[in-house]
Amino acid sequence: METTIHNTQEEKLIMLGGMFENIIHQFKQPLNAINAEATGLKFQKEIGMMDDETFEESLNNIINRTIYLAETIDDFRDFLKEDKVKFFFKINENLKQIESIIEPLLKAKGIKIYKTFTNEDVECYGYGREFAQVVINILNNAKDAILMNEVEEKVIKVDVIDEDENIRIDIYDNAGGIPEDILPRIFNPHFTTKEDNGGTGIGLTMSKNIIEEHFKGSLLAKNTQFELNEKSYYGACFTIIIPKNMKNV
Repeated sequence: METTIHNTQEEKLIMLGGMFENIIHQFKQPLNAINAEATGLKFQKEIGMMDDETFEESLNNIINRTIYLAETIDDFRDFLKEDKVKFFFKINENLKQIESIIEPLLKAKGIKIYKTFTNEDVECYGYGREFAQVVINILNNAKDAILMNEVEEKVIKVDVIDEDENIRIDIYDNAGGIPEDILPRIFNPHFTTKEDNGGTGIGLTMSKNIIEEHFKGSLLAKNTQFELNEKSYYGACFTIIIPKNMKNV
C-alpha cells in the first residue's frame, strides 16, 4: 500500500515538473507578442505616427494575451484535478482565439497559416483551453521545424473535418517531414530533438495525454504530401481525433 502511494505521489511530482516546463514553453509566444506590441507602440509614438485606432488595437491585443496567460496558469494548476468543468465549445471560435495568440509571431517569421472547415459550426465537448494548449503546441513545433529547415515558402494548414462519429483536426506543415527513425518516438516522455534550444519533450507527451485522457480521443503523427492553393507540399501531419459522443463517455 505504501509503495502504491509513493509511486502515485512520485508520478504527480514528475507531472508537475513537466507542467512547469510546458508553462515556460507556452509563455514564450504570448510574452514575445506582448513585447512586440509594446515596442511597436513606443516606436510609432516616437516617430509621430500613432493614431487612436492603432493604439486601441494594440492595447486590446496586449490585454487579450495577458488574459490568456492567466487562463493558462489556471489550466495547468487544475491539470491533475478530477472535478474540472466541461462545456461545449466551437472549434472555429477556439482556433480564432489561438490565432490571436500565435499568428503575429508566425507572420513575423514569414509563415502563413490556412484553415478549412467542412462545418464551421462543429462543436466539441470538453476543456476548451486544454484543447487550445494542444493545438498551440503542435503549431509551435511546426513553426520550429519550418524555421530549422529553412523552408523558402513557409505554410501551415489546419483542416477541421466533421465526420459521422468524430471530429478530426489535421495540422500540416511543409518542413519536409519528421525523420523516419524518430517518428515512432516523438510522443515518448522527454524525447526531444531540441536539446540545444532548451527542449524537454514534455509538450507532445502532455498533448497526447490531454487528448487521450480528457477527450477520450487520439493524437497521431505521420509524414505526408498535401495540397494547398493548387500547390503540392510535403511535411508532417498531426491529427487530433475526438469522438462526438464525448459527453456520454
